[in-house]
Amino acid sequence: MENKFTRKLITLSTQLYIGWVLFIALLTLLPGQLIPNIIDWNFLSLDKIIHFTVFTVLSLLGGISLKYGRWRQKVAYPVLTSVLVALAYGTALEFTQALVPQRTFDYADLTANATGACFGVLLFMFFNNKLNQ
Repeated sequence: MENKFTRKLITLSTQLYIGWVLFIALLTLLPGQLIPNIIDWNFLSLDKIIHFTVFTVLSLLGGISLKYGRWRQKVAYPVLTSVLVALAYGTALEFTQALVPQRTFDYADLTANATGACFGVLLFMFFNNKLNQ
């Protein structure tokens, strides 16, 4: 699976990971009045799909960065480290949202974050297997 896109992704994995961490912080810590009201905010809403997606990408990029990027020599378990960092980050952001005007802590968001982080690690393991073939 060695191609130009894969090489570029691996080369830029640490920068992409750090950028994605900052992007998530920006999105999740915006005051409530700056966020558009999207239809219905129930459990299976667009909001939860967004939480799932951004944390899927976070743990996928984390796994790639920890396995192949700048920290490859320092991290023994990139899959475990990636998912634990994503879970801790998602939890910290949910608690921090309680301090932001018109935002609240939401267990459903936390669940979507955790599910996305686990799915991202599964994608990373698939990517890693394909890369090593």
